[in-house]
Parts: sequence; structure tokens; C-alpha cells
Amino acid sequence: MRKFVLMAALAAVVVLTLGCISPPEKTESTNLTDKSAGITTLRIGYQPSTHQIAEMVASEMGWWAEDLSPFGITEIKEFEFPTGVPEMQAMVAGELDIAYVGTAPPISAISAGLPAKIVAAVNIKGSDLVVRPDLDYSGPESLVGLSIGTFPP
Repeated sequence: MRKFVLMAALAAVVVLTLGCISPPEKTESTNLTDKSAGITTLRIGYQPSTHQIAEMVASEMGWWAEDLSPFGITEIKEFEFPTGVPEMQAMVAGELDIAYVGTAPPISAISAGLPAKIVAAVNIKGSDLVVRPDLDYSGPESLVGLSIGTFPP
């Protein structure tokens, strides 16, 4: 899992290094390999779902701070969004540098003019069905009459 999160972090650095996201004002450099570049804070958007668990694990374990500090990043700011649409609205507004998001929201935002690129898949397995340990799951029919939680539409 850590290797996967580190690859996602590397992809995030590539996005910033290549200038795929709107650059800051001309007074700051976007070269992350130069510690004097002026970018010290990375703003990451995510949604609280299993699809984006890698972002939350990287944050909880301190991997963002550890792995990005050699590039001059001293602060990671995380912003939680209920769905991809408001997350992309924040990116369009310049409030995010990186977004963990499904594919559809950024495709719409990019086609509407967001100067960003999708650079890596951060979830390749999809969602999981999780049941309480006291339930005997033997297939979909064993869920009849139970409450099932889902991500909002």
C-alpha cells in the first residue's frame, strides 16, 4: 500500500513540476526541485471514501510530509469534499493543487477549460462490500432486510 501511495505522491509532484495546473502568480517559481522555489504548501482535495483511502493513509502515516519535504514542501493542507463536482470547482477556483477524484469530474472540468491533466490512476480496484463480523455473508441474498450505506450521488 505504501508503494502505491508513494507512486501517487510522485505523480502529484510530476503534475506540479510539469506545470499541468495553473501556475501561481509570476512572483513564485513552480520548480519543486529547487528548495528556494517558494512553493512550500501543497493543497490536496479528496473525498472521504474507500476510493481515496490512499490519500488518507498517506496523510495519517505522515508520508506526504516525509516524501515531499526534499522538494521544499513543508505543509500539506487537505480539503475534504462530498463529491467530485465541488472538488473540481475548488480546483477551477485555484484553491487546490492536486485532486484525488474520479475520472468523470476532471474530464468535464478540463473540457470546460481547467488547465490540468489526469496523470495517474490512484484507485484500480473499485469499491468493496464490508459487513459486520457478526453477519454471515453468503451472497447478495443474505443482505435482504439489512441497511446498506453508499457514497452520495
